[in-house]
Amino acid sequence: MRNCPSPPMKVLTLADYPGHMVVIECAKCGREGRLRKVRLIAEHGAAIPLPDLRHTLAAYPRRGQMHDPCEAVFPDLVLCRSTE
Repeated sequence: MRNCPSPPMKVLTLADYPGHMVVIECAKCGREGRLRKVRLIAEHGAAIPLPDLRHTLAAYPRRGQMHDPCEAVFPDLVLCRSTE
């Protein structure tokens, strides 16, 4: 069997986010929020990658410290996988 290359990963942008409200939450600090997608597009543009938006919204003061990473996520985008 030969190795086939994986398809390139697509980074989702704010325009790709489903729904009218963007939900972000952090298990580490307990913060959570819901923001209107239209407002975020006006402030940051529809093409902002979601990882960049996550960093901006989380505003985690020690971000970049690999021993204590930010745990903010967009829960509407987290995939659940069966362990079966």
